[in-house]
Amino acid sequence: DLQTVRTEVTVQYSLNGDVAPISFQKIGIRQVIEATLIEPAIQESVKSVTALYTAEELITQREAVKLKIQEEIEQFIDITLERKDAPGALSIANVAITDFAFSSEFNRAIELKVKAEQEALQAKNEYTKRVTQAEAANAEKKLAAEAEAYLIEIESKARADAIKREANALKGNPALIQLR
Repeated sequence: DLQTVRTEVTVQYSLNGDVAPISFQKIGIRQVIEATLIEPAIQESVKSVTALYTAEELITQREAVKLKIQEEIEQFIDITLERKDAPGALSIANVAITDFAFSSEFNRAIELKVKAEQEALQAKNEYTKRVTQAEAANAEKKLAAEAEAYLIEIESKARADAIKREANALKGNPALIQLR
């Protein structure tokens, strides 16, 4: 994504004791080995590997990036040692990415993106809360209406039943109607 990335990488290596004399003859002392072999291997490998990832992926896939850089460094060193007739002179013990530093504009963009995602999530949660509250209020109204309808039905059945009983009672007693 064409972002400027400053990367700090630490490489732990050792000279193979069996071929150390040949290494010193063909390549030079430790400082020369670091300057002509280790540092170029790190620079080339870091550049080629980090170019394969977006700035976000460098952070989220840090372990995969580290392993790929280590593979590239080992391959670079092995090829270089073969060309100098000193194969197996070095062993890479570990590669560590100690830092990824991005431009201030990119860091600001990340902050804005994270803030926007948080606000969107907050808005979604608020929407869900409101929908849930509206559904609960609607369910409460429906339940109250059903209870009211049930009450009206029970009362009307009770009135109808009372009227029927009264009608049956009056049917057999005409004098009571005259009295009323």
